[in-house]
Amino acid sequence: MRQSYRIKKIEETIAKEISKILDSYTRQRNLSMSTVTAVLTDPGIQNAKIKVSILGSKEEQEKTIEALNAGKKRLRYLLAQNIRIKYMPDIHFYLDRSREIIEKIESVMKEETDENSKQTK
Repeated sequence: MRQSYRIKKIEETIAKEISKILDSYTRQRNLSMSTVTAVLTDPGIQNAKIKVSILGSKEEQEKTIEALNAGKKRLRYLLAQNIRIKYMPDIHFYLDRSREIIEKIESVMKEETDENSKQTK
């Protein structure tokens, strides 16, 4: 289904503002550095899924996601102060593992090209 311009604009605005908020929020709580990779809202803009890429080990990533979800009321409040919108959606944080998947695919491809180059010699 095609998204409306309004929803896309709201998602972009939320991503921009929550990135700024998370930068200071994670520093204050000594959490791993995080980057917002995507914001997806439902058509009624009642809920927003915020995908976050987090640097660090799996334990640090899980700890950071848990801390973000535990503080989502405060983060939603801070977000509402920066965005003029009739209804601020509920926010939910999810770990974006696309970077890990890309690295695995690249390593498999590299192994395949290495094996092919050895066989041709």
